[in-house]
Amino acid sequence: MRAIFIGIVLSFLSLNCAVAADAAQLPLDGVRQTAPRSEVPPALLRYQLEQVYRAVRAALESRDYAAFQRLVIPARSGKPPPQAAFDKVALNLLDDYPVLEQLDFVKVEQSGDWAGYYAEDRVADMSRTYILFFRFKRGPQGWRISGRVVAHDIARVSGQYRTLDEIALNPIFRLPGQRGYRERAQ
Repeated sequence: MRAIFIGIVLSFLSLNCAVAADAAQLPLDGVRQTAPRSEVPPALLRYQLEQVYRAVRAALESRDYAAFQRLVIPARSGKPPPQAAFDKVALNLLDDYPVLEQLDFVKVEQSGDWAGYYAEDRVADMSRTYILFFRFKRGPQGWRISGRVVAHDIARVSGQYRTLDEIALNPIFRLPGQRGYRERAQ
């Protein structure tokens, strides 16, 4: 009798866990989405994103318009620069993509086919730091970087920067598919 009772309890628990796991996959509006591609391990993801980032900088430095077009998804707020103006625009764009070795890496994360690369740029004012956020989208030819760069400054509190707290709490640092993501934030 006791064995039957334990069997019933275990069956009930496994059924509830399966239902809870299935419900956890549903977004808040209750509509099931397609399963995302497999997640890339963080170390490999960081390497892949940094390679794309460096290739974008190299395209800007060499004024290689075709390479730039292949690597960058235009920001929704604008179109890519025309090829005739690219030489002039490239210098300004280099300011948006600082040399990675001059930044302090914070973390990478992935949400489906989107990935985020977070870094800090400590400016001359030691009471502030800039959190730089670059979005990448995985496609058939690999990762491409979004043309919109997020640079958000935060103050030093109690002798330290609260970078991870700011990233976790501020919706401007969300990726598509993450809770709190706003379409206009891309």
